[in-house]
Amino acid sequence: QEPLVIFLNFCVTLGAMLLMALTLRSGLWLRFGLIDMIAQTFEMGINMLIGGSNLLASLKQAETAVEGAPKWKPWAVVRGILLAFPLVFVLAMLLASADPIFSKMLNEILNLEQWVEYALRGVYIIILAYLLMGIYVYIVQHSNKDKLIGVEKTWPAPFLGFTEAAIILGAVDVLFAVFVGVQFRYFFGGQANIHLDGFTYAEYARRGFGELVAVAVLSLLLFQGLSTITNRTQVNTRRIFSGMGISLVVLVSIILVSAFQRLLLYESVYGFSRMRTYPHVFMIWLGLLLLATIVLEVIQRQRLFALTTLFAVVGFAATLNLMNVDDYIVRRNVTQMAQGTTLDVSYLSGLSDDAVPALFESYFTVKETAVKDALGANLACRYAVSQTRPVMDWQSFNWSKVQARTLFEAHSGELAAYPVSKPADGFWQVKVHGVAQDCLW
Repeated sequence: QEPLVIFLNFCVTLGAMLLMALTLRSGLWLRFGLIDMIAQTFEMGINMLIGGSNLLASLKQAETAVEGAPKWKPWAVVRGILLAFPLVFVLAMLLASADPIFSKMLNEILNLEQWVEYALRGVYIIILAYLLMGIYVYIVQHSNKDKLIGVEKTWPAPFLGFTEAAIILGAVDVLFAVFVGVQFRYFFGGQANIHLDGFTYAEYARRGFGELVAVAVLSLLLFQGLSTITNRTQVNTRRIFSGMGISLVVLVSIILVSAFQRLLLYESVYGFSRMRTYPHVFMIWLGLLLLATIVLEVIQRQRLFALTTLFAVVGFAATLNLMNVDDYIVRRNVTQMAQGTTLDVSYLSGLSDDAVPALFESYFTVKETAVKDALGANLACRYAVSQTRPVMDWQSFNWSKVQARTLFEAHSGELAAYPVSKPADGFWQVKVHGVAQDCLW
C-alpha cells in the first residue's frame, strides 16, 4: 500500500509488457541496446496512432474485394450501431419524459441517471481499444525484426576525437580525486575532523547528500555517452579510454559510499522515513550498476548496459516490495528508540496499512508508558477510521488491508482503552487516560 512501491510496480509491469510487445516474435530483448529501446518504442507509439486506422481500412477493403455483395459486413453493422445509438437515445429520453411507466422501466434497465458516466466510459473504451488495436498490429507485423541498431554498423557513428574525450575524462577524474581526498580527511576520518571546522555531524550529513547522488548518476551517463560518440579505432586508445573510464567509475563509487555514509548518519540522528529509505535502497542498486559498468567495460560488452540498467530498476522495485517500506520504517525507528533516540509517532501515523503489524508488535513490546500510549492511540484511531470505510470488493483485495483488519478485530479489546470519537463538526479524537487529543493525521 506504500505509494512509491505501487507506482513502481505499475511502471515495471508496463515496461515489461512494452518489451514483450516490441520483441514478441523476435525474442531479442536481451540483446537490446538503449538506442533499440528508444527507437522501437517511438515506432510503436506511431503505430498506436495509425495502426488502428490502417487495420480498419484494410478490413473495409477486404469487404469490397470479394466479387459480389458479401452476405456479412461486420464493419457496416458497427457503423450502423454507432449511427443509430444517438438517435435512439434521444427518442428514448423523449418517450421517457412522456410516460412515467416507460421511464421507470428504462431506469430499471439502463439506470439513466448515470448516462453521462456511461457515455464517458464508452469514449474511454473506444479510445483505448483503438490504441490497443495499433499495438496488436505492431506486434503482428513488426515485432519480428532481427536487426539491432549498432551491431553491424555503429550508430551514431563516433564523431568525437580521442584527445577531446581523454581531456574531458581526465579533468573529471582529477576533480573527483580531489573531492575524494577531502572526503577521506573530513568524513571517513571520523567525527572529530568535522568538528574541527565547525560542523556538527548531523549538519555535515544533511548537507549535499542529494548532490552527491546526482553527481554519481550524471557521471555514469557521461561515461556512457562518451563511450558511444568517441572514436577509438586503435588498441592503445581503447585501453587508455577504458582505464580512464574505470577510474571515473571507481571514484564515483567512493563518492557514492560517502553519500551512503551521510544518509546512515542522518538516519541515526533523526530516524527512518520514506524519503530516507528510498535513496538508501537506490544507492545500493546504483552501486551494483557502477560495478557492472566496470565489468562491461573490461570485457568490452558495453551494449549490455541497457539490459543491466533494466535489471537494476527491476531489482530496486523488487527490493522495496520485499522489504515492505512502511513496516521497515516502524521496526527500525522502534529499534533506535531502544538505543536512546526519540520515536516520532506522529510520522508513523501517516504510514499505510503495511505498517499495522509492526505497530501492534511495537505496542506490545515497548516498555515506556508514554510511547505505548501513543502507539495505542494511533492504532485506535486507525481502527475507528477503518470501520467507516466500505467493505472491500474482491476487485480491491489487498493483503495488507486484510491483515490490518484481522489484527484490529483480534485486539479490539486492548484498543478499547483508547476510545475514539468524531464530533459532528470536528476531527477524530482519541482519549488517552481520559484526556482527549486529536488523532495525529
